Amino acid sequence: MVFTRADGKAALMHVIKNVFELPIDHPLPTALTQASIVEIGDVLCMPYDDILDLAYTDDQGNEIPVGKGDKYRLQVIKYYHQHRITTGDPIENWLSLTREAYHEYRVSEDYGATLKDLQTPGANRSSSSSTSQRTCDPIAEFKKGIRHDALSFSV
Repeated sequence: MVFTRADGKAALMHVIKNVFELPIDHPLPTALTQASIVEIGDVLCMPYDDILDLAYTDDQGNEIPVGKGDKYRLQVIKYYHQHRITTGDPIENWLSLTREAYHEYRVSEDYGATLKDLQTPGANRSSSSSTSQRTCDPIAEFKKGIRHDALSFSV
């Protein structure tokens, strides 16, 4: 479904207020707004690591991480969106999404199947970072690129 930015904003507000049943002054919508995530498409495009790092700045200037439960809500809505596409029933109208449909998915076997099908970099965060350090060493890469021309050295 193609929708306008205003439609995307309304969809995100609907998900927050009606599907997640959170007040608008809750930390989750505050953190999303501070991160310039203002429509449902922004949430769906968020990398999983960004969801795990989501935080907001309070009135005193302190950065406060969003609670784990709220982060899980964002992950599940992404999974639910993917599940609906995979089953051939994409969400055409986000404003028609109900808390009941969302909750039914969260407790279904389909949710477990979706978790198995999707790669979530944040779930293996520590192991992926140690792997990337081992395989991507800038010094080693630089040394691989150095080629010595034997003719340029005089003996």
